[in-house]
Amino acid sequence: MDSTLEKEAFSNPVEIANRTVKKTTKTDRLAVKQMSREELEECVLQLSAHNTQLKSLLQRSLAQKHTKQEAAETVHPNNKKSAKKTRLFDFDKHPSRHILLKFAYLGWSHQGYAVQEDTLNTIEADLFDALLKTKLIKSRQTSNYHRCGRTDKGVSAFAQVISITVRSQLQQLSTTQPCPSQELQYVDLLNRGKTSNS
Repeated sequence: MDSTLEKEAFSNPVEIANRTVKKTTKTDRLAVKQMSREELEECVLQLSAHNTQLKSLLQRSLAQKHTKQEAAETVHPNNKKSAKKTRLFDFDKHPSRHILLKFAYLGWSHQGYAVQEDTLNTIEADLFDALLKTKLIKSRQTSNYHRCGRTDKGVSAFAQVISITVRSQLQQLSTTQPCPSQELQYVDLLNRGKTSNS
């Protein structure tokens, strides 16, 4: 094996591993095949540590985003412009119902439909931001959410279907079809609550 490549592989195995994932060349494959067991173990340990760091950064980023949102929503006593009192929304005072929601989205600028560990730029993340912002759900965990499909990066959908339990204005669910004028206008609420052009 070329001595410079061997030194590079030993001194920075993460870079070698990144290159094999991004664009594998014959030289990279040869370098990995010729690594000793100790070098491969070191590479795996460094990749694992790198993965842990990335997860930590993502969690920190999510925490900062939520902290900024909470800070923007709280009332500052010295700020006369924000004299409104903020009150917590009591979901127990409102009935809920399980609905089927059919919608379309343009996924060109998103990383796919399903929420992913490494990015917040997904349709599902935007959907839940809107659902939470409009107080249609208390949390994702309590929403009884189910999806029937997903799309890849940059793909749009014109008939995505989900089922979810949301807040309702109807006091009792009847066996007959409820009058649409009596129910919340879910589509209007979600369109006003969305954060991107999806």
